[in-house]
Amino acid sequence: MNERTIFLLDGVGAALSFILSGLILPYFSDALGLSKELIYSLAGIPAICMIFSFRCYGFIKPIKSWMLLTIILANLAYSLISGSLIVFHDGLSDVGKYLLLAEILVVMGVMILEIRVLQKLRTFPRKSL
Repeated sequence: MNERTIFLLDGVGAALSFILSGLILPYFSDALGLSKELIYSLAGIPAICMIFSFRCYGFIKPIKSWMLLTIILANLAYSLISGSLIVFHDGLSDVGKYLLLAEILVVMGVMILEIRVLQKLRTFPRKSL
């Protein structure tokens, strides 16, 4: 996977997360044990990631390593916020915990791919003597 397609993957994943968090999950807020406001707040991070990733995928040439590092850190922040809800939010239902945990695992999988692409991007070919 190259640096351009990783941004497409991240953008699509962020779009799905935004649709889930911003449009679908608020209807199930009681079952999740999360307020609608909190769910809408969570949707903000994938919305920003979606815009950034699609912009990098479609318009930025060449991709710089700081761009990939930015999206990795944003995904990490989203995972940490979601994880802190699992640990510290008293009213969170089991369904809410499993949903957040599943999303964290998916985001971490994407982050692993992003880190691999970042490592390739930062590796420069060496000339043999």
